[in-house]
Amino acid sequence: MIKRNSLFIFLIFILQIPSFLGQLQNNNWIFGYGARVNFSGPIPVGSSNAAINSNESTASVSDPSTGQLLFYTDGLKVWDANNDVMPNGSNLLGGFYNSCTQGALIVPFPEDEQRFYLFTLDELEIDPNNPVPDDGLRYSVVDMSLNGGLGDVQVTTMNTQLATDLTEKLIVIRSTEIQGFWVIAHKKNVNEFLAWKIDACGISEQPVISAVGSFFLVAAFGATEGWMGAMDASPDGNRIGMPVDWSDRLEFFDFNKTTGVVSNPLTVNVVDDSNPPFLRKYGACFSPDGSKFYYTNINSVYQLNLGNYTSAAIASSNTLIYSPTLEPNNYPCLQIEQAPNNKLYIAIGNTGRLDEISNPNSLGLGCGYVSNAISFSPATCQLGLPTQVPLGGFAANSTITFSSDSCLQSSISFSIATASPINQISWNFGDPISGAINSSSSLNPSHLFSETGTYQITATVEFDCYTETVTQNITVVDCSDTIIPILPFEFPNVITTNGDGINDLFEIQDLPTNTEVIIINRWGNVVFLSD
Repeated sequence: MIKRNSLFIFLIFILQIPSFLGQLQNNNWIFGYGARVNFSGPIPVGSSNAAINSNESTASVSDPSTGQLLFYTDGLKVWDANNDVMPNGSNLLGGFYNSCTQGALIVPFPEDEQRFYLFTLDELEIDPNNPVPDDGLRYSVVDMSLNGGLGDVQVTTMNTQLATDLTEKLIVIRSTEIQGFWVIAHKKNVNEFLAWKIDACGISEQPVISAVGSFFLVAAFGATEGWMGAMDASPDGNRIGMPVDWSDRLEFFDFNKTTGVVSNPLTVNVVDDSNPPFLRKYGACFSPDGSKFYYTNINSVYQLNLGNYTSAAIASSNTLIYSPTLEPNNYPCLQIEQAPNNKLYIAIGNTGRLDEISNPNSLGLGCGYVSNAISFSPATCQLGLPTQVPLGGFAANSTITFSSDSCLQSSISFSIATASPINQISWNFGDPISGAINSSSSLNPSHLFSETGTYQITATVEFDCYTETVTQNITVVDCSDTIIPILPFEFPNVITTNGDGINDLFEIQDLPTNTEVIIINRWGNVVFLSD
Protein backbone atom coordinates (compact mmCIF):
# COMPACT_ATOMS: atom_id res chain seq x y z
CA MET A 1 0.00 0.00 0.00
CA ILE A 2 1.09 3.58 -0.74
CA LYS A 3 0.69 6.10 2.08
CA ARG A 4 1.11 9.90 1.77
CA ASN A 5 1.94 11.60 5.01
CA SER A 6 -0.76 14.00 6.25
CA LEU A 7 -0.06 17.69 5.72
CA PHE A 8 -0.58 20.11 8.55
CA ILE A 9 -0.37 23.89 8.93
CA PHE A 10 -0.38 25.85 12.16
CA LEU A 11 -1.56 29.43 11.69
CA ILE A 12 -0.52 32.01 14.24
CA PHE A 13 -1.67 35.55 13.49
CA ILE A 14 0.49 38.06 15.29
CA LEU A 15 -0.86 41.48 14.38
CA GLN A 16 0.72 44.68 15.56
CA ILE A 17 -1.80 45.89 18.10
CA PRO A 18 -0.76 49.16 19.72
CA SER A 19 -0.53 49.60 23.47
CA PHE A 20 -3.21 52.23 22.87
CA LEU A 21 -5.92 49.63 23.52
CA GLY A 22 -6.14 50.16 27.29
CA GLN A 23 -9.48 52.00 26.93
CA LEU A 24 -8.88 54.26 29.94
CA GLN A 25 -8.85 57.47 27.91
CA ASN A 26 -12.01 58.82 29.60
CA ASN A 27 -10.98 58.08 33.19
CA ASN A 28 -10.86 61.75 34.24
CA TRP A 29 -13.66 64.22 33.61
CA ILE A 30 -12.85 67.94 33.96
CA PHE A 31 -15.75 70.40 33.64
CA GLY A 32 -17.73 73.31 35.06
CA TYR A 33 -16.10 75.57 37.62
CA GLY A 34 -13.18 73.51 38.94
CA ALA A 35 -14.94 70.12 38.94
CA ARG A 36 -13.12 66.83 38.43
CA VAL A 37 -14.33 63.20 38.57
CA ASN A 38 -11.98 60.22 38.52
CA PHE A 39 -13.36 56.87 37.32
CA SER A 40 -10.27 54.72 38.01
CA GLY A 41 -11.75 52.86 40.97
CA PRO A 42 -15.00 50.95 41.49
CA ILE A 43 -16.62 54.12 42.89
CA PRO A 44 -16.17 57.44 41.02
CA VAL A 45 -14.43 60.10 43.11
CA GLY A 46 -15.24 63.79 42.76
CA SER A 47 -12.89 66.65 43.63
CA SER A 48 -12.56 70.40 43.15
CA ASN A 49 -8.93 70.82 42.10
CA ALA A 50 -9.24 71.61 38.37
CA ALA A 51 -8.25 74.96 36.86
CA ILE A 52 -11.18 75.10 34.42
CA ASN A 53 -14.05 77.62 34.53
CA SER A 54 -16.43 76.77 31.72
CA ASN A 55 -20.16 77.00 31.25
CA GLU A 56 -20.39 74.36 28.53
CA SER A 57 -17.32 73.70 26.36
CA THR A 58 -15.05 71.05 27.88
CA ALA A 59 -13.00 68.00 26.93
CA SER A 60 -10.38 65.96 28.76
CA VAL A 61 -8.24 62.92 27.93
CA SER A 62 -6.29 60.39 29.98
CA ASP A 63 -3.55 57.92 29.13
CA PRO A 64 -5.41 54.96 27.57
CA SER A 65 -3.12 52.45 29.28
CA THR A 66 -2.73 53.91 32.78
CA GLY A 67 -5.77 56.18 33.12
CA GLN A 68 -3.59 59.11 34.24
CA LEU A 69 -4.80 62.56 33.17
CA LEU A 70 -2.99 63.98 30.12
CA PHE A 71 -4.68 67.33 29.44
CA TYR A 72 -8.01 69.16 29.35
CA THR A 73 -9.53 72.20 27.66
CA ASP A 74 -12.41 74.66 27.74
CA GLY A 75 -11.99 75.54 24.07
CA LEU A 76 -9.89 78.62 24.88
CA LYS A 77 -6.99 77.16 26.90
CA VAL A 78 -5.29 73.78 27.28
CA TRP A 79 -4.12 72.65 30.74
CA ASP A 80 -1.66 69.84 31.41
CA ALA A 81 -1.90 67.16 34.11
CA ASN A 82 -0.47 69.61 36.66
CA ASN A 83 -3.26 72.14 35.99
CA ASP A 84 -0.79 74.46 34.24
CA VAL A 85 -1.60 76.06 30.90
CA MET A 86 0.58 74.50 28.20
CA PRO A 87 3.29 76.84 26.80
CA ASN A 88 1.27 77.40 23.62
CA GLY A 89 -2.05 76.46 25.17
CA SER A 90 -3.76 79.86 25.16
CA ASN A 91 -5.73 81.78 22.55
CA LEU A 92 -7.71 78.91 21.10
CA LEU A 93 -10.86 80.10 19.32
CA GLY A 94 -13.53 78.06 21.07
CA GLY A 95 -15.83 80.95 21.94
CA PHE A 96 -15.52 83.99 24.21
CA TYR A 97 -18.01 82.67 26.79
CA ASN A 98 -17.04 78.95 26.80
CA SER A 99 -20.70 78.52 25.95
CA CYS A 100 -20.96 76.11 23.04
CA THR A 101 -22.92 72.93 23.79
CA GLN A 102 -20.27 70.62 22.31
CA GLY A 103 -17.54 73.21 21.92
CA ALA A 104 -14.46 71.02 22.46
CA LEU A 105 -13.53 67.58 21.18
CA ILE A 106 -10.33 65.50 21.50
CA VAL A 107 -9.50 62.82 18.91
CA PRO A 108 -6.32 60.69 18.98
CA PHE A 109 -4.13 60.32 15.92
CA PRO A 110 -4.95 56.89 14.43
CA GLU A 111 -1.26 55.93 14.09
CA ASP A 112 0.44 57.98 16.82
CA GLU A 113 -0.45 57.58 20.49
CA GLN A 114 1.52 60.72 21.43
CA ARG A 115 -0.55 63.20 19.39
CA PHE A 116 -4.15 64.38 19.54
CA TYR A 117 -6.40 66.60 17.44
CA LEU A 118 -8.11 69.22 19.59
CA PHE A 119 -11.24 70.57 17.89
CA THR A 120 -12.96 73.77 19.03
CA LEU A 121 -16.37 75.04 17.98
CA ASP A 122 -17.48 78.64 18.38
CA GLU A 123 -20.58 79.52 20.37
CA LEU A 124 -23.45 81.41 18.81
CA GLU A 125 -23.76 84.09 21.51
CA ILE A 126 -22.53 87.56 20.61
CA ASP A 127 -18.82 88.06 21.36
CA PRO A 128 -18.08 91.72 22.28
CA ASN A 129 -14.52 91.33 21.02
CA ASN A 130 -15.64 89.97 17.67
CA PRO A 131 -18.57 91.68 15.88
CA VAL A 132 -18.86 88.69 13.56
CA PRO A 133 -19.03 85.81 16.05
CA ASP A 134 -18.12 82.98 13.75
CA ASP A 135 -14.75 81.36 14.35
CA GLY A 136 -16.46 78.14 13.35
CA LEU A 137 -14.85 74.72 13.65
CA ARG A 138 -11.08 74.69 14.09
CA TYR A 139 -8.42 72.25 15.20
CA SER A 140 -4.99 72.31 16.82
CA VAL A 141 -2.58 69.43 17.47
CA VAL A 142 -1.42 68.56 21.00
CA ASP A 143 1.86 66.61 21.09
CA MET A 144 2.46 64.78 24.39
CA SER A 145 6.12 64.15 23.55
CA LEU A 146 6.82 67.89 24.04
CA ASN A 147 7.43 69.87 27.23
CA GLY A 148 9.01 66.98 29.11
CA GLY A 149 6.02 64.71 28.52
CA LEU A 150 3.46 67.25 29.76
CA GLY A 151 2.52 68.16 26.20
CA ASP A 152 2.21 71.31 24.15
CA VAL A 153 0.17 72.68 21.27
CA GLN A 154 1.97 72.64 17.91
CA VAL A 155 2.04 76.31 16.88
CA THR A 156 2.00 75.50 13.16
CA THR A 157 -1.38 73.78 13.49
CA MET A 158 -3.02 76.13 15.96
CA ASN A 159 -6.60 77.18 15.11
CA THR A 160 -6.66 75.63 11.64
CA GLN A 161 -10.16 76.38 10.34
CA LEU A 162 -12.36 73.70 8.80
CA ALA A 163 -15.77 75.39 8.47
CA THR A 164 -17.99 78.28 9.54
CA ASP A 165 -21.76 78.81 9.88
CA LEU A 166 -22.26 75.83 12.18
CA THR A 167 -24.60 74.97 15.03
CA GLU A 168 -23.26 73.88 18.45
CA LYS A 169 -23.37 70.14 17.69
CA LEU A 170 -20.11 68.19 17.34
CA ILE A 171 -19.37 64.46 17.69
CA VAL A 172 -16.79 61.87 16.66
CA ILE A 173 -17.39 58.31 15.46
CA ARG A 174 -14.68 55.64 15.44
CA SER A 175 -14.55 53.55 12.26
CA THR A 176 -12.51 50.38 11.73
CA GLU A 177 -13.79 50.51 8.14
CA ILE A 178 -11.49 53.47 7.44
CA GLN A 179 -8.97 52.76 10.23
CA GLY A 180 -9.81 56.14 11.70
CA PHE A 181 -12.59 58.50 12.72
CA TRP A 182 -15.36 60.75 11.44
CA VAL A 183 -15.81 64.18 13.04
CA ILE A 184 -19.37 65.36 12.40
CA ALA A 185 -20.86 68.85 12.69
CA HIS A 186 -24.10 70.46 11.48
CA LYS A 187 -24.57 73.64 9.45
CA LYS A 188 -26.92 76.36 10.66
CA ASN A 189 -29.86 77.59 8.57
CA VAL A 190 -29.58 74.55 6.26
CA ASN A 191 -30.15 70.82 6.73
CA GLU A 192 -26.55 69.72 6.18
CA PHE A 193 -24.34 67.38 8.17
CA LEU A 194 -20.60 67.77 7.55
CA ALA A 195 -18.36 64.74 8.16
CA TRP A 196 -14.55 64.98 8.05
CA LYS A 197 -12.56 61.76 7.74
CA ILE A 198 -9.52 61.37 9.98
CA ASP A 199 -7.09 58.58 9.12
CA ALA A 200 -3.33 58.08 8.92
CA CYS A 201 -3.25 60.64 6.07
CA GLY A 202 -4.68 63.34 8.35
CA ILE A 203 -7.95 65.28 8.17
CA SER A 204 -9.76 65.31 4.85
CA GLU A 205 -9.68 68.71 3.16
CA GLN A 206 -13.36 68.56 2.23
CA PRO A 207 -16.14 67.08 4.36
CA VAL A 208 -18.78 64.64 3.21
CA ILE A 209 -22.00 66.68 3.02
CA SER A 210 -25.35 65.04 3.74
CA ALA A 211 -28.45 67.20 3.15
CA VAL A 212 -30.99 65.48 5.38
CA GLY A 213 -33.22 66.29 8.35
CA SER A 214 -34.11 69.67 9.84
CA PHE A 215 -33.02 73.18 9.00
CA PHE A 216 -31.57 74.53 12.26
CA LEU A 217 -32.52 78.19 12.13
CA VAL A 218 -30.35 80.87 13.74
CA ALA A 219 -31.81 84.34 13.37
CA ALA A 220 -30.43 85.69 16.65
CA PHE A 221 -29.74 84.47 20.15
CA GLY A 222 -33.01 83.32 21.70
CA ALA A 223 -35.88 81.09 20.74
CA THR A 224 -34.63 79.91 17.39
CA GLU A 225 -34.91 76.29 16.49
CA GLY A 226 -32.32 73.63 16.92
CA TRP A 227 -28.90 75.22 16.99
CA MET A 228 -28.27 74.65 20.70
CA GLY A 229 -28.23 71.25 22.35
CA ALA A 230 -26.27 68.06 21.81
CA MET A 231 -26.25 65.20 19.38
CA ASP A 232 -24.87 61.73 20.06
CA ALA A 233 -23.74 58.63 18.20
CA SER A 234 -24.78 55.11 19.11
CA PRO A 235 -21.99 52.94 20.58
CA ASP A 236 -21.62 51.01 17.31
CA GLY A 237 -21.47 54.28 15.35
CA ASN A 238 -24.28 53.32 13.00
CA ARG A 239 -26.84 55.83 14.25
CA ILE A 240 -26.99 59.51 15.23
CA GLY A 241 -29.65 60.92 17.53
CA MET A 242 -30.46 64.41 18.76
CA PRO A 243 -33.24 66.38 20.41
CA VAL A 244 -34.19 69.53 18.51
CA ASP A 245 -34.15 72.52 20.85
CA TRP A 246 -37.19 74.82 20.92
CA SER A 247 -39.37 72.08 19.43
CA ASP A 248 -41.39 69.01 20.37
CA ARG A 249 -39.28 66.57 18.38
CA LEU A 250 -36.14 64.46 18.22
CA GLU A 251 -34.42 63.19 15.09
CA PHE A 252 -32.52 59.99 14.36
CA PHE A 253 -30.35 59.12 11.37
CA ASP A 254 -28.33 56.24 9.96
CA PHE A 255 -24.59 56.77 9.58
CA ASN A 256 -22.34 54.95 7.11
CA LYS A 257 -18.92 54.47 8.74
CA THR A 258 -17.30 53.71 5.39
CA THR A 259 -18.55 56.69 3.37
CA GLY A 260 -19.42 59.26 6.07
CA VAL A 261 -22.95 59.67 4.70
CA VAL A 262 -25.85 60.52 7.04
CA SER A 263 -29.21 59.20 5.79
CA ASN A 264 -32.70 57.87 6.58
CA PRO A 265 -34.06 60.57 8.91
CA LEU A 266 -36.63 59.52 11.47
CA THR A 267 -38.61 62.25 13.26
CA VAL A 268 -40.11 61.51 16.67
CA ASN A 269 -42.60 63.99 18.14
CA VAL A 270 -42.87 63.79 21.92
CA VAL A 271 -44.91 65.30 24.73
CA ASP A 272 -42.94 66.13 27.88
CA ASP A 273 -43.04 68.62 30.75
CA SER A 274 -41.53 71.52 28.82
CA ASN A 275 -43.66 74.62 29.15
CA PRO A 276 -44.86 76.01 25.79
CA PRO A 277 -43.67 78.01 24.03
CA PHE A 278 -40.35 77.13 25.69
CA LEU A 279 -40.04 73.57 24.43
CA ARG A 280 -36.42 73.21 25.46
CA LYS A 281 -34.23 70.18 24.73
CA TYR A 282 -30.52 69.92 25.43
CA GLY A 283 -28.73 66.72 26.53
CA ALA A 284 -28.54 63.55 24.44
CA CYS A 285 -27.07 60.09 25.07
CA PHE A 286 -27.57 56.54 23.80
CA SER A 287 -27.49 53.66 26.27
CA PRO A 288 -24.35 51.46 26.13
CA ASP A 289 -26.18 48.79 24.11
CA GLY A 290 -27.80 51.37 21.81
CA SER A 291 -31.34 50.22 22.62
CA LYS A 292 -32.40 53.33 24.55
CA PHE A 293 -31.99 57.07 24.04
CA TYR A 294 -31.99 59.62 26.85
CA TYR A 295 -32.59 63.35 26.53
CA THR A 296 -33.12 66.31 28.83
CA ASN A 297 -35.49 69.23 28.42
CA ILE A 298 -33.94 71.45 31.11
CA ASN A 299 -36.58 70.32 33.63
CA SER A 300 -36.33 66.53 33.48
CA VAL A 301 -34.69 63.40 32.10
CA TYR A 302 -36.56 61.21 29.59
CA GLN A 303 -35.97 57.80 28.03
CA LEU A 304 -36.98 56.57 24.57
CA ASN A 305 -37.05 52.87 23.67
CA LEU A 306 -35.57 52.25 20.20
CA GLY A 307 -36.43 48.55 20.10
CA ASN A 308 -39.34 49.09 17.69
CA TYR A 309 -37.69 51.61 15.38
CA THR A 310 -40.69 53.57 14.12
CA SER A 311 -41.70 57.13 14.88
CA ALA A 312 -44.96 56.13 16.54
CA ALA A 313 -43.47 53.35 18.66
CA ILE A 314 -40.56 55.46 19.88
CA ALA A 315 -42.83 58.41 20.68
CA SER A 316 -45.21 56.21 22.67
CA SER A 317 -42.28 54.86 24.71
CA ASN A 318 -41.27 58.32 25.99
CA THR A 319 -40.87 57.90 29.75
CA LEU A 320 -40.21 60.52 32.40
CA ILE A 321 -37.27 59.17 34.40
CA TYR A 322 -36.65 61.95 36.92
CA SER A 323 -37.33 65.62 37.66
CA PRO A 324 -34.75 67.06 40.06
CA THR A 325 -36.00 69.52 42.63
CA LEU A 326 -35.52 73.06 41.40
CA GLU A 327 -33.42 75.20 43.68
CA PRO A 328 -32.77 78.95 43.37
CA ASN A 329 -30.35 79.72 40.52
CA ASN A 330 -30.19 76.07 39.44
CA TYR A 331 -31.03 74.80 35.96
CA PRO A 332 -31.14 71.02 36.32
CA CYS A 333 -30.98 68.26 33.73
CA LEU A 334 -28.53 69.41 31.12
CA GLN A 335 -25.83 67.37 29.37
CA ILE A 336 -25.76 63.55 29.66
CA GLU A 337 -22.63 61.45 29.07
CA GLN A 338 -21.69 57.80 29.36
CA ALA A 339 -18.81 57.11 31.74
CA PRO A 340 -16.20 54.30 31.62
CA ASN A 341 -18.31 52.32 34.12
CA ASN A 342 -21.14 52.16 31.51
CA LYS A 343 -23.37 54.35 33.64
CA LEU A 344 -24.78 57.69 32.48
CA TYR A 345 -24.26 60.95 34.36
CA ILE A 346 -26.38 64.08 34.18
CA ALA A 347 -25.09 67.61 34.73
CA ILE A 348 -27.24 69.35 37.35
CA GLY A 349 -26.49 72.98 36.64
CA ASN A 350 -24.94 75.29 39.22
CA THR A 351 -24.63 72.52 41.81
CA GLY A 352 -21.74 70.48 43.17
CA ARG A 353 -23.10 67.14 41.96
CA LEU A 354 -23.81 64.76 39.12
CA ASP A 355 -26.85 62.49 39.03
CA GLU A 356 -26.56 58.93 37.72
CA ILE A 357 -28.49 56.42 35.62
CA SER A 358 -27.16 53.13 36.97
CA ASN A 359 -28.68 50.64 34.50
CA PRO A 360 -29.18 52.61 31.29
CA ASN A 361 -29.89 49.52 29.15
CA SER A 362 -32.98 48.75 31.26
CA LEU A 363 -36.44 49.87 30.24
CA GLY A 364 -38.23 52.75 31.89
CA LEU A 365 -37.78 53.35 35.61
CA GLY A 366 -35.77 50.14 35.79
CA CYS A 367 -32.82 52.21 34.58
CA GLY A 368 -32.22 53.25 38.19
CA TYR A 369 -31.92 57.01 38.61
CA VAL A 370 -29.66 58.07 41.51
CA SER A 371 -29.73 61.67 42.67
CA ASN A 372 -26.51 63.22 43.97
CA ALA A 373 -24.45 60.21 42.88
CA ILE A 374 -21.13 62.10 42.72
CA SER A 375 -20.25 65.16 44.77
CA PHE A 376 -17.41 67.60 44.07
CA SER A 377 -18.39 70.68 46.09
CA PRO A 378 -17.26 73.46 46.39
CA ALA A 379 -16.65 73.10 42.64
CA THR A 380 -19.82 73.38 40.59
CA CYS A 381 -21.24 71.80 37.50
CA GLN A 382 -22.70 74.06 34.83
CA LEU A 383 -24.35 72.96 31.56
CA GLY A 384 -21.64 70.86 29.94
CA LEU A 385 -19.82 67.58 30.49
CA PRO A 386 -16.65 66.43 28.69
CA THR A 387 -17.19 65.09 25.21
CA GLN A 388 -16.00 61.49 25.13
CA VAL A 389 -12.62 60.61 23.59
CA PRO A 390 -12.79 57.64 21.20
CA LEU A 391 -10.48 54.68 21.51
CA GLY A 392 -7.34 55.18 19.43
CA GLY A 393 -5.08 52.63 17.80
CA PHE A 394 -6.15 50.10 15.20
CA ALA A 395 -5.07 46.50 14.70
CA ALA A 396 -3.50 45.66 11.36
CA ASN A 397 -6.17 45.10 8.72
CA SER A 398 -3.92 42.95 6.51
CA THR A 399 -3.47 39.17 6.72
CA ILE A 400 -1.10 36.73 5.03
CA THR A 401 -2.65 34.03 2.86
CA PHE A 402 -0.80 31.12 1.25
CA SER A 403 -1.30 27.97 -0.81
CA SER A 404 -2.66 24.92 1.00
CA ASP A 405 0.29 22.62 0.21
CA SER A 406 3.00 23.05 2.86
CA CYS A 407 5.24 20.27 1.60
CA LEU A 408 8.99 20.61 1.66
CA GLN A 409 9.06 19.38 -1.92
CA SER A 410 6.85 22.23 -3.25
CA SER A 411 7.11 26.01 -3.50
CA ILE A 412 4.53 27.75 -1.31
CA SER A 413 2.75 30.83 -2.69
CA PHE A 414 1.98 33.85 -0.48
CA SER A 415 -0.19 36.95 -0.81
CA ILE A 416 -1.62 39.77 1.31
CA ALA A 417 -5.34 40.10 1.92
CA THR A 418 -6.23 43.76 2.47
CA ALA A 419 -8.90 46.24 1.44
CA SER A 420 -6.41 49.09 0.87
CA PRO A 421 -4.18 49.69 -2.18
CA ILE A 422 -0.61 48.54 -1.50
CA ASN A 423 2.24 50.86 -2.50
CA GLN A 424 5.12 48.57 -1.59
CA ILE A 425 5.72 45.29 0.22
CA SER A 426 8.71 43.50 1.69
CA TRP A 427 8.67 39.78 2.57
CA ASN A 428 10.95 37.76 4.84
CA PHE A 429 10.34 34.02 4.89
CA GLY A 430 12.33 33.30 8.06
CA ASP A 431 14.55 30.85 6.14
CA PRO A 432 18.08 32.32 6.17
CA ILE A 433 19.60 29.04 4.94
CA SER A 434 17.86 29.67 1.60
CA GLY A 435 20.13 32.68 1.03
CA ALA A 436 19.07 35.47 -1.33
CA ILE A 437 15.63 33.99 -1.96
CA ASN A 438 14.75 34.42 1.74
CA SER A 439 13.29 37.87 0.92
CA SER A 440 11.07 39.25 -1.81
CA SER A 441 9.41 42.49 -2.86
CA SER A 442 6.86 40.75 -5.06
CA LEU A 443 3.18 41.26 -4.32
CA ASN A 444 2.53 37.50 -4.64
CA PRO A 445 5.82 35.65 -4.07
CA SER A 446 6.53 31.93 -3.68
CA HIS A 447 9.25 30.26 -1.66
CA LEU A 448 10.83 26.78 -1.57
CA PHE A 449 11.86 26.15 2.02
CA SER A 450 15.26 24.61 2.72
CA GLU A 451 14.17 22.05 5.32
CA THR A 452 11.24 20.97 7.44
CA GLY A 453 10.26 23.02 10.48
CA THR A 454 8.22 26.02 11.59
CA TYR A 455 8.97 29.36 9.94
CA GLN A 456 7.78 32.88 10.78
CA ILE A 457 6.71 34.76 7.66
CA THR A 458 6.92 38.57 7.92
CA ALA A 459 5.33 41.03 5.49
CA THR A 460 5.95 44.77 5.83
CA VAL A 461 3.19 46.50 3.85
CA GLU A 462 3.35 50.19 2.91
CA PHE A 463 0.12 52.04 2.18
CA ASP A 464 -0.38 55.71 1.28
CA CYS A 465 0.08 57.10 4.78
CA TYR A 466 1.10 54.25 7.07
CA THR A 467 2.92 50.92 7.26
CA GLU A 468 1.72 47.61 8.70
CA THR A 469 3.86 44.64 9.71
CA VAL A 470 2.08 41.28 9.72
CA THR A 471 3.62 37.97 10.81
CA GLN A 472 2.37 34.41 10.52
CA ASN A 473 3.85 31.00 11.28
CA ILE A 474 3.78 28.08 8.86
CA THR A 475 4.96 24.50 9.49
CA VAL A 476 6.62 22.76 6.54
CA VAL A 477 6.59 18.95 6.49
CA ASP A 478 8.20 16.19 4.43
CA CYS A 479 5.66 14.86 1.95
CA SER A 480 7.83 12.15 0.34
CA ASP A 481 5.97 8.98 -0.71
CA THR A 482 6.81 6.03 1.54
CA ILE A 483 6.15 2.29 1.21
CA ILE A 484 4.21 0.66 4.02
CA PRO A 485 5.53 -2.87 4.72
CA ILE A 486 3.32 -5.97 4.57
CA LEU A 487 0.64 -5.60 7.18
CA PRO A 488 0.71 -8.22 9.99
CA PHE A 489 -2.91 -9.38 9.73
CA GLU A 490 -4.04 -13.01 9.47
CA PHE A 491 -7.31 -13.88 7.73
CA PRO A 492 -9.45 -16.98 8.44
CA ASN A 493 -9.90 -19.41 5.56
CA VAL A 494 -13.67 -19.20 5.70
CA ILE A 495 -16.21 -16.63 6.89
CA THR A 496 -19.78 -17.93 7.14
CA THR A 497 -22.48 -15.42 8.02
CA ASN A 498 -25.14 -18.05 8.85
CA GLY A 499 -25.52 -17.06 12.49
CA ASP A 500 -24.22 -20.32 13.97
CA GLY A 501 -21.57 -18.48 16.00
CA ILE A 502 -18.68 -19.96 14.03
CA ASN A 503 -16.62 -17.62 11.85
CA ASP A 504 -19.54 -15.18 11.57
CA LEU A 505 -17.40 -12.03 11.89
CA PHE A 506 -13.95 -10.81 10.92
CA GLU A 507 -12.83 -7.33 11.97
CA ILE A 508 -9.67 -5.44 11.00
CA GLN A 509 -8.49 -2.96 13.66
CA ASP A 510 -5.74 -0.31 13.98
CA LEU A 511 -5.10 0.14 10.27
CA PRO A 512 -2.56 2.81 9.27
CA THR A 513 -4.00 6.04 7.89
CA ASN A 514 -4.86 6.05 4.16
CA THR A 515 -4.79 2.24 3.87
CA GLU A 516 -7.03 0.76 1.19
CA VAL A 517 -8.84 -2.56 1.99
CA ILE A 518 -10.26 -4.86 -0.72
CA ILE A 519 -12.08 -8.14 0.09
CA ILE A 520 -12.62 -10.68 -2.70
CA ASN A 521 -14.78 -13.81 -2.47
CA ARG A 522 -13.72 -17.27 -3.66
CA TRP A 523 -15.09 -16.59 -7.11
CA GLY A 524 -12.83 -13.52 -7.53
CA ASN A 525 -15.56 -10.94 -7.06
CA VAL A 526 -14.95 -7.80 -4.95
CA VAL A 527 -17.36 -7.86 -2.03
CA PHE A 528 -15.87 -4.94 -0.08
CA LEU A 529 -13.85 -1.87 -1.02
CA SER A 530 -12.88 0.73 1.59
CA ASP A 531 -13.21 4.46 0.89
